[in-house]
Amino acid sequence: MKKKILILICAKGKSSEVKNKNLVKFKKKTLVEHSIDHAKKLKKSLNGEVMIVVSTESKKIANIAKKSGALIPFMRPSNLSNKTSPELNVWKHALLYLKQKKIFDPEIICSLPPTSPFRQTKDVIKCFRKFNNNNYDLVLTVHKSKNNPYFNMLERNKKGKFVVPKTMHKQIFVRQKSPKVYSINTVAYVAKVPFIIKTKNLLNGKLGVQEIEERFSLDIDSNYDVKIMKLLQ
Repeated sequence: MKKKILILICAKGKSSEVKNKNLVKFKKKTLVEHSIDHAKKLKKSLNGEVMIVVSTESKKIANIAKKSGALIPFMRPSNLSNKTSPELNVWKHALLYLKQKKIFDPEIICSLPPTSPFRQTKDVIKCFRKFNNNNYDLVLTVHKSKNNPYFNMLERNKKGKFVVPKTMHKQIFVRQKSPKVYSINTVAYVAKVPFIIKTKNLLNGKLGVQEIEERFSLDIDSNYDVKIMKLLQ
């Protein structure tokens, strides 16, 4: 039986470090348009009833999204559009709104943030495959981290001293000898809807990860990231 899948693109108009971040152009399209394009490619590959929705408080982004083929069933409330609004709450709002208004009642939610312009559709399909073949509450994407809390990261302890956050019985002198750690990126999240509705923390459920190549995982979070993106286009 085909499952109902919501592909949600969260694209608020306000942004702190990078002004109008989701409207930044890459290869003649805004970041939000790229995520919608990724969603449409993904939709063709998924065996299910798929709806592509953009959650935004910005009329400009909403108009761009509609022209690009996404749905705007609602405008995001202002209390979910500031810099301290947890994205998990944005997901909950979208799911509850669609269900209460009897628009769509999905079993699976897939988030494709606009901040990942180098996303590869095949990597998101791998996330779905891992999600479908296991009893995970959530599958998210990661890449190997260059920074390692066992080796080259520091934190200030209660005494004010800078120390390595995690230690082992045997002292580590080279990064290659330290345990592997991974950075969560914004390529994709695939989750069970009941889990998202109930949880207060995405990482509290049964978690699966899909490792991807770092070159496909650039997360546009600063003006420096924007410069890198433009150099690579």
